[in-house]
Amino acid sequence: MKLLIQWAVTSSALILIVLAARFLCKDKLSARLKYALWGVVLLRLLVPFQVTLPEQASDALPVLATNFTPEVADMELYALRTYSRPLSEDNLAEMRERGIDPGTVIGTEAPIHQIGDVEIEGYAHCFVLSDTGIDTYFFYTTLPKFLVTLWMIGAAWAALTIFRSNRYFYGRLKYYRHELEETDGPIPVYTAANLSFPCLFGVIKPAVYLNPGAADDPDTLRHILAHELTHYAHFDHVWSLLRCLALALHWYNPLVWLAVWLSKEDGELACDEGAVARLGEGERIPYGRTLVDMVAARSLRPGDLLSCSTAMTGGKKSIQQRVALLVKKPETVKTALFAAVSVVVLAVVFVFAGRGDGGKPGDYQRFKLDVNRAQSIHLSQESTSSYDDPTAITDPELLELAKEVLEKGAADWLTPPSVLEDLNLSSLRTLTLTGQDGQELRYLLVSPNTKYPDFYVITEGSISNVSGSRIAASLKRETVYQLYELMRRQGEQSGFDSPALTAFLQDVESASSIRFDYPPSYSGQTCPDPITDPRLLALAREKLCRFVPPEENNTPPDPKKLTSSSMIVLSDGTKETVYTLVPWNDWTWLIPGDALSQYLCLEEGEELEYGPIFRSQVRSDMIPDIAALAQMQQQLAQDPTIPVPMTRTELSGHTPEGIWEARGYRLQGWSGDLKEAEFYKGCTSLIRMQLWYYGDETHDGSWVLELLAPGVSSHSSGYTVVSDQPSAVFVADQYRDSWADLSSYEVTTPDTFAACLLPEDVVSVTTGGSAPGQTVEPDILALKDQLTRALYHQFSSEYEQEKHGQYVLTIQVKRSGIDSYLGHEIAQDADRLTLSVGSEEGVVCLSHRNFAITSEPTRLFVRSLELYHTILALHGLPSGNIPLGIATLHVPSGEGASS
Repeated sequence: MKLLIQWAVTSSALILIVLAARFLCKDKLSARLKYALWGVVLLRLLVPFQVTLPEQASDALPVLATNFTPEVADMELYALRTYSRPLSEDNLAEMRERGIDPGTVIGTEAPIHQIGDVEIEGYAHCFVLSDTGIDTYFFYTTLPKFLVTLWMIGAAWAALTIFRSNRYFYGRLKYYRHELEETDGPIPVYTAANLSFPCLFGVIKPAVYLNPGAADDPDTLRHILAHELTHYAHFDHVWSLLRCLALALHWYNPLVWLAVWLSKEDGELACDEGAVARLGEGERIPYGRTLVDMVAARSLRPGDLLSCSTAMTGGKKSIQQRVALLVKKPETVKTALFAAVSVVVLAVVFVFAGRGDGGKPGDYQRFKLDVNRAQSIHLSQESTSSYDDPTAITDPELLELAKEVLEKGAADWLTPPSVLEDLNLSSLRTLTLTGQDGQELRYLLVSPNTKYPDFYVITEGSISNVSGSRIAASLKRETVYQLYELMRRQGEQSGFDSPALTAFLQDVESASSIRFDYPPSYSGQTCPDPITDPRLLALAREKLCRFVPPEENNTPPDPKKLTSSSMIVLSDGTKETVYTLVPWNDWTWLIPGDALSQYLCLEEGEELEYGPIFRSQVRSDMIPDIAALAQMQQQLAQDPTIPVPMTRTELSGHTPEGIWEARGYRLQGWSGDLKEAEFYKGCTSLIRMQLWYYGDETHDGSWVLELLAPGVSSHSSGYTVVSDQPSAVFVADQYRDSWADLSSYEVTTPDTFAACLLPEDVVSVTTGGSAPGQTVEPDILALKDQLTRALYHQFSSEYEQEKHGQYVLTIQVKRSGIDSYLGHEIAQDADRLTLSVGSEEGVVCLSHRNFAITSEPTRLFVRSLELYHTILALHGLPSGNIPLGIATLHVPSGEGASS
């Protein structure tokens, strides 16, 4: 949409500039030069793209036509209410508490429309919260999409009208024409009855067409042929077609219609000059008489602008102007030529040049300047990360290293994404740079949804309004990881200026057991056994070592909050030390001793006086993490083989490249350079080790490498590869166990749905789209096996719709009861997995609506020739080699012939 608006604004600006130049120099420029000015306009009308200027040139031209491009709000449009479902006052109050006001679109539905053999998905329905309930509307779109659709319909209608008009005109010419013999020219010459004026028509096979009587007088014939052959020499038959194309593309712009009108007139004047030059100066006056004798019965009308022909004659006023110019014989004045050329050159730069959508010159330099001035650098964790945010870098040595890392990793700004869906919102991070004056400068970091991308550094905007944001720079992926490593090192150095904190950290480091006690308010929840497993102790130490002295502006916990506090007891075998953990203002606070007992022993009117008190390095609550480790200690006592998460230090000791060198095993989910792959999470047990990593662009998603742990493996390297598979396949059994009797397919992603599919849960398998289709009965176990193996070959989530949506297979499972929740109609098809294929062999689209995340369906594309052919076979189509037991087509009785 933004490109269309820029195109319209810059085209209009250029037309106005050419009109001004044409008016100011009208008596000092030749007709041919005036006509040439319209060529620049035509180029702009046909080429929508801007040319990004280098930084120095942009600084010299502070104002460009793109500066005047207005923004189009992303408004939602809906109409034709078809159904209204009332809600209770409690439900309405809950919606308001969640920030959903009446008039908010809370969901959309995308039915599949059949157009010939192609199925096209479009947003047609939406669900809107009203004052009384949820209204269903038949028509739904956004303002940008509506305007783009309106432009496309108008352009198609204009193109069709132009095509039909010229086709009709050519049909009449072809029916009535007779070739004129003995004409010496590069193209054929015809006479045509019912033709009111001579013309040149045709692009592939151009020809001159004469009206009846034009060939009777040799002088008149000579003048007409000179004129029309000059049109041919000027390629006006091609320019006429391009003008019509410009009209179709810019049908809404009256300035374009005016420009086409004037360019056709200037083209005739330029052709008159060329015809006289071809005939000789002695024919100037006789040529003018021929024009006068051939005055058309009417002037040029708007409908004539749609014709791809050149018309020698026009109305009386037009002929008078042309004859006057023939008599005056105007010549171009050098001063006027220089002025016209200068104006056109500046105009071209004004409308064709741009700074790129991502920002203006200076954003990149300002970002680097902010980095160089920073006294503190902090990069938050990604929004979906389970790790605590790292410590801000303040140490002078580490700060210089961080600045060097950012300087090397940052490149000039990129072209920004056009829509929010092009961004991977889970990658969102905040880069905070604190200056000498204490002012915090924040930049957003987010990566696009493509392959393994770098990050956009967004300034002066927000993630919810990308079109209003600016891209200051791009940051390499490895730069982010290097910053995290420097922040980790900063965290290890923090807090040692306090004797009390130093004593706590020493107690943590020397502890051979850590006991965790729940708050008194948590009735019935206890962890009787202390954490003693070495692996769990290492994880607890990693968490507990992240306390720092509070800052001056930090408010200490309210003593009343101590009733929600937890207690940890650190023991080294000879002594025990008690500390209190308090959640307060999103921090975790540490108080030496049993602060709750002290608070409960206070007399009425007494206030608790805190001694040394510390807080976590970042705003996070580590208490649930410590509690989870204490619970895992109880589980280990019952089952010593359960996996335990790795510490960051343990995880850093395993790399894909190291496994390749030691074991000769290459990751299935990564086909590129192993140095660029990494494990982001790991778990170990007495038997196995699990390492999690992200696949490459053709194996998109999370993968798990499982190995036999040292001591169990017989391999010389200490481990043996057991499996290497997508995480959805790896955790399928655990996922099903956690569901118990509630098979919540509604809250899964497409890959998890496929991996966890159970035959007993399947209600039906049908062909067709959203409308009920033909019921088929495949072997569910074999189909699930194909689905699972297909997940090993995932690739990009973006694909051309028409290549995968022709043949659809829908697997519906029994509902779990989640449809009784508020808004269940938004996810009424969340119990279905849709498989669709099309003209791209081997490509299968998995689509499923995850009720817990979004009301929109999530699509996942996989490569599987076997599954692709199975779907075709279930539609009764030839599919080559199909495994037996899969393509068993069954048609219920009464619905047509059986398979």
